[in-house]
Order: sequence, then C-alpha cells, then structure tokens
Amino acid sequence: MESLSGVRILLVDDHEDTLEFMTVLLESAGAEVRTAPTAADALVALAGFQPDVLLTDLGLPDGDGGDLVRSMRARDGLAEVPAIALTGDSRVPDACFQRRLLKPVEPAALFRALSILTKNSSEGGIMAEKNVETGLAYYKAFSDKDPDGIAQHLDAAVELRSPMAENDGRDAVVEAAKRLMGLIVSLEVRATFSEGERVVIIYDLQCSAPVGLVRTAAFMTFREGLISRIELFFDGRPFERNVGGSQPNRQRR
Repeated sequence: MESLSGVRILLVDDHEDTLEFMTVLLESAGAEVRTAPTAADALVALAGFQPDVLLTDLGLPDGDGGDLVRSMRARDGLAEVPAIALTGDSRVPDACFQRRLLKPVEPAALFRALSILTKNSSEGGIMAEKNVETGLAYYKAFSDKDPDGIAQHLDAAVELRSPMAENDGRDAVVEAAKRLMGLIVSLEVRATFSEGERVVIIYDLQCSAPVGLVRTAAFMTFREGLISRIELFFDGRPFERNVGGSQPNRQRR
C-alpha cells in the first residue's frame, strides 16, 4: 500500500457507503480526509480545509463534479489543487480533472493516482498535469466528433503512429481522426498516467459493428503544451478486415 502520510484529501460523494469505505481506506494509508455529500457541502468544507487533492463523484445531487473543481480553483490558494473524477459510467470527464477512476474504485489504482498527483504537486510538476488535461481534452473532442477541437491540441508537426498507419502533420492527423469518427459509438477513458512531457491514456473505443470494442493505449509526447507525438497500441485486425484500414497519408514500412 502506498503511504499517503500527511496528504489532505477532500472526498465528495452522495453515497454514504462510498464515503465510509474510501475514508477508511485513505486514512489507513495515513491521509487526512474530509468528506462532503454535495457540491455545496464541499465548498463549505473548503472554507476551513485546504486539500492536496480533490476526489469527487462526477454526478452530484446539486451539480456536476467539474463545476465543483472550477469553483474550488477560483478560490485563493486552491488554483492548482489536482482533482480525480469518480464515475460509474462511460462519460469522458471534464478536462479540469487530472485523473479518472471507475467505480467501484480499485484500491491499487486509487493509491497510484494519489501518489502520482501528490508527488507531482510537491515537486512542482504542474506542467505534467496540464498535459494530462490537454490529452483528455483531445479525446473528449474525439468522442464529441469535433475536428476543430482535436486540431487545437495538436502541434503543427505532430506525428501519429499506430498499428495501421503513420500520419505526419496536424492536418493529416485530423483527417485520420475524421475517418475514424464515423465508426465511433463511445469512448471510455480507463486510466491516465503522466511523467514530465509524456502522458499515457488508456481507453476503450466502442465502434459500430462489426469492429466492436477496441482496447487502446495512447502514449503522448508534448511540446510547449501541445501534443507533438501520439503512439497508439491496439489490435488493428478488426479494422483491416472490416473497413480496409485508415487510408493514411503514409503507409507503415
């Protein structure tokens, strides 16, 4: 178990069982935990408690978890507090979250996420977390089938590498994304990790029949806050069999 000694956590969830279970789990690792069942209660708690991390359900009785994060960060001294989204469904979280964990939360995944976030904060790794935000925003635009939203997060000389193709340059990568958008049913982010200029996003891409579910890991490299390289790892055979590949601008050698 990771040590969370001295780490201050604000935990927000309207399910009493979840609050109780996660409080016991976090306190057993040494964390100082405050809980709140609603966004309003969380904002009241913040008046006398400055957390190192906010853990919040996405769907709260009185609002959205992303709105709570923004309200928190608008307060003096809380602008850089990292946030983890807790969710039981396939929604892609708001870009203001640094991590997303599926319910029921696996303790190992929770401790790893908290360890990374608190380590990055203590070492001034805010840029790494901003890169995570950008990576999630890229995939939210992808899920929303928004080519312009995708383009704004890409470096002009971005490189895309996948089992199916190689694409170089922002326009080529956006075109490749647009071709794939026609197959997308949903995109569910499973986990995110970051270190320096590298971000890993693991997600499930549900495509229309006969392609189906494609489990994917995206390794992203950043340059000056924009995505400069994306390496995708997945089984490309369903695409090759059913849609004839992505017709890239440059075939893999």
